[in-house]
Amino acid sequence: MSCTKKPPLARSYPSTIPNSCRWRSHPMSGTPASSRSAAHATARSFVAASAGPANRSKRSPVRAYRSTIAARSKLAGPLGSATTPSRVPRQKWNACPVSPITACRGRSIPACRRMPSSAAAALVQFGASSIPGILPIAFQSSLPPHPAGRPPLAPSPPIRTMRLHPRGGPMSDYEITTLPNGLRVITATMPSTQAASVNIFVGVGSRSEPRHLNGITHFLEHMVFKGTEKRPTAIQIAQEIEGAGGTLNAYTNKEFTCYWNIVPFDRFPTAIDVAADMLLNSKLEQQEIERECPVVQQELKRNHDNPAAWAARLIGQAVYGPQPAGWDVGGTVELVATWKREDFISHIREWYKPGNIVLSVAGNVTHQQVLEYAVPLLGGMEPGPIPPVQPYDPAVTGPRVVTESRPIDQCTLYLGLPIFGRDDPDRYILRILNDVLGAGMSSRLFLEVRERRGLAYSVSSGYGYLSDAGVFTISAGVNRDRLCETIQVCLAEADRLVREPVPPDELRKAKDHNIGRFRLSLETAFAIGQRNGELLLTKGRVETIDEVVAAIEAVTPDDIQRVAARIFDRAKLHAAVVGPNLDEAEIEAALG
Repeated sequence: MSCTKKPPLARSYPSTIPNSCRWRSHPMSGTPASSRSAAHATARSFVAASAGPANRSKRSPVRAYRSTIAARSKLAGPLGSATTPSRVPRQKWNACPVSPITACRGRSIPACRRMPSSAAAALVQFGASSIPGILPIAFQSSLPPHPAGRPPLAPSPPIRTMRLHPRGGPMSDYEITTLPNGLRVITATMPSTQAASVNIFVGVGSRSEPRHLNGITHFLEHMVFKGTEKRPTAIQIAQEIEGAGGTLNAYTNKEFTCYWNIVPFDRFPTAIDVAADMLLNSKLEQQEIERECPVVQQELKRNHDNPAAWAARLIGQAVYGPQPAGWDVGGTVELVATWKREDFISHIREWYKPGNIVLSVAGNVTHQQVLEYAVPLLGGMEPGPIPPVQPYDPAVTGPRVVTESRPIDQCTLYLGLPIFGRDDPDRYILRILNDVLGAGMSSRLFLEVRERRGLAYSVSSGYGYLSDAGVFTISAGVNRDRLCETIQVCLAEADRLVREPVPPDELRKAKDHNIGRFRLSLETAFAIGQRNGELLLTKGRVETIDEVVAAIEAVTPDDIQRVAARIFDRAKLHAAVVGPNLDEAEIEAALG
């Protein structure tokens, strides 16, 4: 039955603040209750300040938006209406089957982005796309702690919005606004899509945890779906989004956590309200923690039972060694059973600060419309310092060879080498080097290992970044009697990149392949929202598509040889193998 109440987007701003905007004393928000009228007045002035003179017309963008929707279709019903099934089955808590090591609640995870399962698992395990904190940007403003506790909501200093015009067109690719408390809002307006994607990134992952709490960030990601004051149960949270035809989920890696949902664009008010409510008002009841603990433990056990996932985890631990960068995202089965509600609250208060959070929205909504909801929902979070993360120490490493023998038919092999962090100038050269070596069926590894020699069914290369480190891997699934030969062939192909320049025609094919895959990966509102939020959080800026393409086009054969010589150092090589009847001495001899 459709709801007939006045639609949220059918006015320039709500005459009263919804329940989710009434600030409570809560471990996530850390703010006392405040006046609804004050929040209303502040939000209106705040949005007006960001709009600029050009946007202050008699007919607000929201009213124009309403009339546009009404003209498009009468089938969608009134904005804000909801038709939900009488019962929604309880959603199962699963790790992503494509990337088992990533902590996530369901089957869809953006970190995977159409990669082979072994490569995707490795990228997440090694820290692909993550950071311990926020890098400052030129237009960012912050507000010092207020002596009374919660800072005033008035925009002091005024918000600052950056609009980027990478191609000189009439509409920017994205706009960024920093709220007075330091939280950043980035939007990408896509008028041709029917979707709106809401993504909240928090700069905390397993690398930010002390040893006795290793895995609590992942566990917390599960718990925020368990109920809030406004939506007391997991079913109610799921119904809000799925009842509109949308999807919601979350994932955790070594350096950040992301909570996301995607809905039809006319349900955007619901989407952002649910996301903010989960972030700020999760109940974190002890009985729910105890109920969810076995679920998290089963997720960890399932990852162990997957040879490809476990081998990827072992190579990450071998390369990074016994330091936070090398710890597992989910922790251990024993550790997760020891945590209490107070541990989760303390972790939230330490890391869930507005300066450590990015709200990224992409789809058929404008920056102005996003701010009208983001300001009252998230603008009252209390700012505070962000703790440092322990730097990566290259002198700390694990064993050169790690094996786990199992009574299975095939060996899963990973070769791993330490590399530079995500901001290194050679990162674009590594993209093309990896494309030549092991990305796709026309790569050198695939042609030599599978097509010419028939050594393995699957073989590929890949890499993953942290802020100050990374891992380059070569992976293969191979029979036990061909294991050492496969290792030697793979290493020979890597050495060839050091000795010989890549021919011009092969380089051209690699660039075309890489650029094409990059462009096609940005076809949806979800993909754009994920990319923008992740880059703003981890780099402090969003690299435009044209910048990335130009950097890839500038790669030369000499560049590839230089970077190959930089990373392919046999003295730093590690191997991890899961399979039958393994001999570590035999594998170490094959490494050379």
